[in-house]
Amino acid sequence: MARIRGFRILLLGSMFGLLCQTPAHGGTVTGQIQMTTSGRGVSNGTLTFTLTQAAVVSGSASIATSPVNCFTDAVGKVVGLPNPLSAPAVSTSPGAGLPAGTYLVRYTWANSSGETVASPPTVITTTSAGSLGLQVPANPPANATQWKIYIGTSTLAETLQSTQNAPFSNYATQLTSLLGGSALPIANNSACSLRFNDELQPSFTGYTVTLTTGSGATVPGFPQKWYLAGGALGTVDVSSGTPLYQGAVVYPQAIVTTPPANAMQSISGPLNMNGFAIINASISACDVDATSFSGSDIVAQIITAMNSAACALNGGRIRIPPNPLGGCWVATTQLLIPNSGGTTPTQKTFILQGSGAGGLSEGHGPSTPPNGGTCIDMRFNAGTCGKICTFGQGKLVVLDIAWRDAGTDGTPFVYTTNTGIQFYRNQFYGNCAIGTLQDAFILGGNLTTNTGTATDPYQGYDSNIDSNTFDCVRRAALFQTFANAIHFTNNHIFIASGNASGGAIELNPPASVINGNFITNNLIELGGSNPGYKYGINLVQNSQYNTITGNACYDKSAASLACVNVASGAGNFGNTIVVANPDSTLPSITGQTSEVGLGAVNNACAVHSITTGNAARCLLQFDSSNFTKLDPDSSGAWLPAITGIGFAPIANVGLLVRPNTILTGISQNGIESAPVCSSAATGECNAVVARADTQAASFTVPSSNAFRVLDGIKGSGSTITKHVGLEIDNLTVGATNYAIETQGATNPIKLAGPLQLVETTAPSAVSGSEVCYAESTSHALFCSFNGGAFARVGPTLLNQQNNLTPVVGNSADQVFFTYTVPAGTVPSGKSVRVTFTWKHSTGTAAITYKFFCGGTVISNYGSFTDANSSRYSGQITIVNLGTTISKSDQFITRTDNTGAATLASGPTYATGLVCDLSSGGGGKALAVLFNVANTDQVTPEMFNVELAP
Repeated sequence: MARIRGFRILLLGSMFGLLCQTPAHGGTVTGQIQMTTSGRGVSNGTLTFTLTQAAVVSGSASIATSPVNCFTDAVGKVVGLPNPLSAPAVSTSPGAGLPAGTYLVRYTWANSSGETVASPPTVITTTSAGSLGLQVPANPPANATQWKIYIGTSTLAETLQSTQNAPFSNYATQLTSLLGGSALPIANNSACSLRFNDELQPSFTGYTVTLTTGSGATVPGFPQKWYLAGGALGTVDVSSGTPLYQGAVVYPQAIVTTPPANAMQSISGPLNMNGFAIINASISACDVDATSFSGSDIVAQIITAMNSAACALNGGRIRIPPNPLGGCWVATTQLLIPNSGGTTPTQKTFILQGSGAGGLSEGHGPSTPPNGGTCIDMRFNAGTCGKICTFGQGKLVVLDIAWRDAGTDGTPFVYTTNTGIQFYRNQFYGNCAIGTLQDAFILGGNLTTNTGTATDPYQGYDSNIDSNTFDCVRRAALFQTFANAIHFTNNHIFIASGNASGGAIELNPPASVINGNFITNNLIELGGSNPGYKYGINLVQNSQYNTITGNACYDKSAASLACVNVASGAGNFGNTIVVANPDSTLPSITGQTSEVGLGAVNNACAVHSITTGNAARCLLQFDSSNFTKLDPDSSGAWLPAITGIGFAPIANVGLLVRPNTILTGISQNGIESAPVCSSAATGECNAVVARADTQAASFTVPSSNAFRVLDGIKGSGSTITKHVGLEIDNLTVGATNYAIETQGATNPIKLAGPLQLVETTAPSAVSGSEVCYAESTSHALFCSFNGGAFARVGPTLLNQQNNLTPVVGNSADQVFFTYTVPAGTVPSGKSVRVTFTWKHSTGTAAITYKFFCGGTVISNYGSFTDANSSRYSGQITIVNLGTTISKSDQFITRTDNTGAATLASGPTYATGLVCDLSSGGGGKALAVLFNVANTDQVTPEMFNVELAP
């Protein structure tokens, strides 16, 4: 009965879970189911996943949803929501709302996983203002939680206007203009998500999968049985094949070794262990407590554990708990990690796991040792390497242990050659009472060949020494032969440590170059009584292309010379050094030639190039007033600098800036200077100040230019529409704005080429200055003098006529040349010069010629009789004196057909006549007339009207 009642309870629980179903979550099915007949996917199809039997989600009371529908998009890719295939039903309502026009309306479906592509558009044209209404499409997808509506006035430019959350209702526009919402989605990115079979119980429950086309026809080859594996975060890509499943189950079913969510499993029947014991522990061949093994001290117990059957095969984790009696474990045994022996030994990977290092003393001595956590006092002192020695190829991970030494021998804590070491969150605490004799890490020996001993070079690449603390030690780390690619980061070296002759971290390979090391973000306290450090980091020799950045040096001692030292003439080269040094009296970097470094520190190098010895040379230096100096030497003198940015330096160019392909954007600049001047800038605020100086020597420079613009280099295939040497935007922010202003009154502007002025309207006149512009109507140059009115400058051609049609006489005055001077063209005091040429082309009668102004004869050239078809040329200058005129330079020259030229009789002037060319007089017509019978004719040849200066 108990069993039956239990079954009923389970059944009721299952029913309760069924009633309380939540939406399915789980793995994702992606990809394209390609058909053998076409090699393409099924577009706009429907996938139906039906469980082969009812199942629950492991670790919960939830019944797995079945069936579950997914879909394919237009190219056959599996998605979670179907693309809408029908256009929306749209209606209009006149009244307030969108203006009359043509609108395109689309919609999409969406849920938390993504959104479909848009439906086909409905195009609707309205003749009056009003709103657009949309009906909810029939049969929205069951797993769609949002209906998104897009409207626009042109194809594919529709934007999102509304997002409705389920349940959906009909929609009508409310605004008088379209919103600038999101653009149409370009692809269906919704996910096909369902519970994978390895999440479900009973085990081996599969899916029956059908695939139908958009018209509802079953695709050949379906239905199929699938088994989806990968758990709640799994992904099955059907592009590489469908996960077919035969549905075979073997009874009795095996217990799942790792059920999802650690779900409980049960056995209803006897369990035969075939003689094996049942162990209530984590499943691992080697995950052990060192104190459970025999040994004379804790280190001996660790070695016994490493050599045990469980751990010797593949290595593993050995846990070291705190000493139950308090304080540190005391060990006189050397921790020599077991290896295979030989000249190049190998060893298993081990993790030594403590329970946390309890905090250092901050230099208060052995009376306040590490407090709490796992602490081991390493008293071994008879070895040739260190208290911890690891020589085999493999990995050693040590974390959360305080390593103390209360002895007096000074043997290094850790010595490695071939092993990749990972030390995290450990403490190294030497004997403060005897001074600083002890190194924490020795990385590699002194030889370049392997012997299986402490002299071997370092070969444990990918080592990390991270987030450790050091006190009462000499060197936190010593890098020796082949010590490459080591990360020494985020460590803290306390003030009771010291090395009077060297650094807290030293790179000193005696027999090789070392490179690729990252020594970053360490805090080094330089001072102290034991006796402090000469350098924070010391590159003794053969250190090249290492990255030494973000290291901070605090509390210098009297012996401290620099935060970082790069020894001179010792093979150091190409290291990148960035120093965070808060001490303004301590140099950040000293030493060797050809180093590059950074360190924004008062009186220290920011961009650093070292000369020789300890005389630092800084390419970029910040002084105590936060001014930047380029390339001063140690005495502050200015030295030449040759630098290239984006291009190799050129010997005759101090700073070459030529970025090649790194620039982006439609407008690209090689250099842009835009300082934000402070309120102290009451004199000037300049983006760029330039001058060209010469040395104090006897030589001649043919040309000295503060700025010179060179012709560009046009790349093959490129086109430059306009090439400008200097372009100045329209300047408006000043009370007075000048494109170019010169300060020297005697400095001319010299142009080797033409000056082109863009025609415009009159600017404002300026008192004390001459302002000129090219006027866009008359195409002339106008100038204002000392704030006065603008006046035309220089002779300007107002009109030109050439080779006109011959004119036959009619015994009356006839015009054969005429031009009307526009009002305001000739300012008072200025003049018009008229030049003309004509020919007495037919007949020999006497002809009278006159010059008119505004219909009034102002010059009578007299009557001429011609026997030889004479040509006449003449000129008259009219000066505008307001209501009177002054005529000068009048003449008529006659040239007969033999080429003989004679000056005709002088013109006669009319008296008391007016030719008012002032602005108030309106336009005046200038004309040349002749009078002869119809037996003769005149041919006009040339007529020029110029505005004289």
